[in-house]
Amino acid sequence: MKYGVNGCPSEEFIINIGKPQEVTVPLLYEVEQPECESLVGTIFILNEEALNYTVRNTGTNFTFYDNVSYPATGFTDLPPGEYLITGISENGCISGSVVISLNNPDCQVAEGCTLGYWKNHTDRWCDAYQTCTVYGEVFENAPSALADLTLLEVLNLGGGGINNLGRQSVAALLNTCSSEVEYYYTNQLELIAYVNSNFSRRLAGAAGTYLDELNNAGCPLGGTQATSEPSEGCDPDDSDNENNGSNGKGNNSVAISGFTAYPVPFKETLNIQYEFDYVSPATIQFFDMRGRLLRSVKELKATRGVITTIEIDYTMRPSQTYIVKVITNREVITKQIVSSK
Repeated sequence: MKYGVNGCPSEEFIINIGKPQEVTVPLLYEVEQPECESLVGTIFILNEEALNYTVRNTGTNFTFYDNVSYPATGFTDLPPGEYLITGISENGCISGSVVISLNNPDCQVAEGCTLGYWKNHTDRWCDAYQTCTVYGEVFENAPSALADLTLLEVLNLGGGGINNLGRQSVAALLNTCSSEVEYYYTNQLELIAYVNSNFSRRLAGAAGTYLDELNNAGCPLGGTQATSEPSEGCDPDDSDNENNGSNGKGNNSVAISGFTAYPVPFKETLNIQYEFDYVSPATIQFFDMRGRLLRSVKELKATRGVITTIEIDYTMRPSQTYIVKVITNREVITKQIVSSK
């Protein structure tokens, strides 16, 4: 029983407060499709309503944006795939959704040799890289699952995502440094930078697919019998190189020491100071970023503290990146250095 202000009884009554009617709006959009260089696209939403958005890849079920206000630059860095975009206002009264596809770009490439070719023709690898070269020494942003493996080990990995990007990147590296393959990438630093920038869950799959396409463009190489033998100096059965590494990971696949190159950037001379405790003859080799051997110097008794000073001749160009490789009877060590302006 309810009572009024005068104390008199009044009848009970019920008031129903209805839920505001939900309004569904179509999401208007524009798309910048992925290009060959970046392999990522952007989706712009044109609606004026103040909504919070969620952007999810329907193929991988990965959420790129989760309940966020619309960014001024649009939804960026989206690899090829199908995306479900949903938006809802803070009071839940306005909502909308749309499915948008970002397409793989049509990247026409003249030549590229596959994973299988490089696995089975290790004798055709360029001199700058060997089967026992450590993957993380080339691709510095490599995740821990790949970083300590050799190039050949990564080339033989199975699975998708990071593993696929890893093996495709090795084949791409060998295609790029080969003087006989007219590959899409002609500069190893550009390729390495591309791979390093894509070591993430959201980008690795698309980047691996992209390099796979480049690596299947058509291989011009041939004329040699297939071989999967390790590179010279990488054979663990060779008594002179028992600590050098192997096609399998083992305990000896990573270089056990190193060297310092200075000054960097260099101009007319370069000093190589060794940092290993054993004594060994050493060969110091210089390569450009296409893997061409430019200079080779011998040191008869290299050991910790010994310095080899090398005169740089006119073949070295200014402001360029070069690869220095030191080969001893126990290991192969590589570094990248830059010439001065």
